[in-house]
Amino acid sequence: MSFFHRRTVLGKKKVPFVQYKIRTMHEGSENNRKDLADLTGLDGLGKPRNDPRITPIGIHLRKYGLDELPQLYNLLRGDMTFVGIRPHTESEWASFSEDHRKNALEYKPGLFPAALAEGIPDTIDRLILSEQKYLASKKERPFKTDAIYLAKLFYQFIWKGLRSR
Repeated sequence: MSFFHRRTVLGKKKVPFVQYKIRTMHEGSENNRKDLADLTGLDGLGKPRNDPRITPIGIHLRKYGLDELPQLYNLLRGDMTFVGIRPHTESEWASFSEDHRKNALEYKPGLFPAALAEGIPDTIDRLILSEQKYLASKKERPFKTDAIYLAKLFYQFIWKGLRSR
């Protein structure tokens, strides 16, 4: 069993790179996602409800974002920035509109998803709306937008106690 989970995602200009995370699910869990979704249903973000694939330790790693620590390597390599759109695989990007995909892939994905600056979105539509708002602002004022969103994220994590589900 591998400690790290590796997946190939698309970065800026659709350039693929390997994203690293600490494994929080049982090995091979990616393969039975559809079957599980048929059994448990999906939440508003398209994730299986009460996902049994997540390990007991994985629950705690996710809660405090510790599973994301290996992405610091991606940040240091220049694959990612501090704030941005969540990285997705090529097949995941296929489920988004062409317009959103085109706009988002003009920038590097972020270690901290910009959509979390407003709290955890409860539907895919709200997630996309948050990302589009961020992208529109970033296009006009890139540095200022990232600074504002980083401050909002810090506020959400520290004072509002924002945690992953």
